[in-house]
Amino acid sequence: MKSMSFILCFIFMFLFLSCKEAPQEYSQNYSDDPTNPSIQPRVVGVWLDSPRPYWWRKTGGLGKQNDSLPIGYRPERLLVRFNKIMLSYTVIPNINLTPEEVGFALLSTRGGFSLDGQTFEWPVSGNFKLGKSYTITVKKEVTDITNLHLSQDYKHSIIPEQFLRITYTYPADGDSNVYSGYFYTVFNSVIDVHSLSSGVQFVPPVEGRWVSYGNNYVEFLPHLGFKGNTWYEVVFSQAVKDTFNNYLKHRFKIKFKTVRFQLSYTYPYNGEQNVNRNSSVCCNFTTSLDTSTIRQNFNMTPAVSGTFNYYSNNIGYCFNPTGGLDQNTTYTVTISTGLRSKTGDNLSSPYVFSFTTGSN
Repeated sequence: MKSMSFILCFIFMFLFLSCKEAPQEYSQNYSDDPTNPSIQPRVVGVWLDSPRPYWWRKTGGLGKQNDSLPIGYRPERLLVRFNKIMLSYTVIPNINLTPEEVGFALLSTRGGFSLDGQTFEWPVSGNFKLGKSYTITVKKEVTDITNLHLSQDYKHSIIPEQFLRITYTYPADGDSNVYSGYFYTVFNSVIDVHSLSSGVQFVPPVEGRWVSYGNNYVEFLPHLGFKGNTWYEVVFSQAVKDTFNNYLKHRFKIKFKTVRFQLSYTYPYNGEQNVNRNSSVCCNFTTSLDTSTIRQNFNMTPAVSGTFNYYSNNIGYCFNPTGGLDQNTTYTVTISTGLRSKTGDNLSSPYVFSFTTGSN
């Protein structure tokens, strides 16, 4: 019985992985019988992708639908899909990526292998060169299990983008309800984070630092957060560059507006019943707090002694009652207008909420 369970489990995992190998976008392209000797083998998909664990081989990827690659793109693997089950020893050595330039994208046939008999993978090392046309060639010598060859060499071209550009920002241009205490930008290349310090301007000025995560994503962390109820303009000059010394072709500018400083949620929520007597009372706000103003602007009735601890980035806090709360008691919490954000904003009006404990 145990051996039967193991076999069924293995079959299920095989089917699961097989389904993951066949992206929906290609389902019509390789619907041929992969063992039919009367069907000519052909390439139905060529694309680039990042590495995946062997138990989650996702065959979708950037090159499948967009062959204009980001500057400096480093996919680390190339995948080719056939309509037939192929003989691996004929496929793996018969593919190349040209031109071959030391220090840039190179394909290694020594690391090639078959994922499922129809999909093959090869490692790619190095970044693609700016604006350089590359060609992937699958040679006609590749053979399927019925000893049929490709009718001719299959060629697939890819061209990295020629200019550095911003592809996404958060907040986006025109956002007028921004809670965030940070700002981030996605480029089409790996950014030289040092160029951002002098190449990006916030109006009104904001003190902070840019953080790079070693890819095309960079984040600006303001020391005090953004001031509430304020329009900010962010200007990226043409001094911004990537790690390959490609500069922004055009000046880039966006505007966004932050929400006013306010309380965003509480626990317990206003009117909540049967609250556990050992619960903490927590308050979250739209931006980081000046923690020196928390204690004197927090009041509970009936009075309760306790301690405070703060959330990450001081965006909120919890009050922890000493010895717990009384049973079957309604408590009222008042947050006074003396509470202040790190940027100097005060609550516009007191915030009051109540909750009732249970018997436990």
